[in-house]
Amino acid sequence: MLSNDRFHRMSEQVLVAPAIEVDGDEVLAPWNIIVEGDVFALDLLRSIPAARLLQRTGRASSVDLERAQRALRLIT
Repeated sequence: MLSNDRFHRMSEQVLVAPAIEVDGDEVLAPWNIIVEGDVFALDLLRSIPAARLLQRTGRASSVDLERAQRALRLIT
């Protein structure tokens, strides 16, 4: 999830980037980031209703969020 609490309260939505599978030797696009061994595709970012989330699975570090924001700037 790449959105903050204020966005969640106002829109009742969350922004999510799906995890994707890549081959070990595949070169990642600049808009794909690795977080704790998982590759996330920021070019496939979606907004979904917050009610669809069943549980929080974790929180991205500030370093990971900064990397995600840099990657998003490459495609916007």
